[in-house]
Amino acid sequence: MATVNPTPQDDLHERIGAWLRAKGLSQRQLAKAVGVTPSAVSYWLSKDKRKRETPTTDNLTKIVNVFGLTMPEFYGRLPAAKKRRAA
Repeated sequence: MATVNPTPQDDLHERIGAWLRAKGLSQRQLAKAVGVTPSAVSYWLSKDKRKRETPTTDNLTKIVNVFGLTMPEFYGRLPAAKKRRAA
């Protein structure tokens, strides 16, 4: 059985979501910073492959800049999840 290696775009929604959480940003804040609608960000983050859209190269560059990262950092190791404080 052949294995298929995922492309960077296959996990792009997971990367954007992980960095959003790591940086403490909302989808609305990212949308405003990138200059797109909140629904565009929602499509980028969709878990449903049929509804998911990929940001343009320009928007991906803006996303990475908003996170304060370089492309290699963005596509490198995912950030550790923030621990929630007990109330």
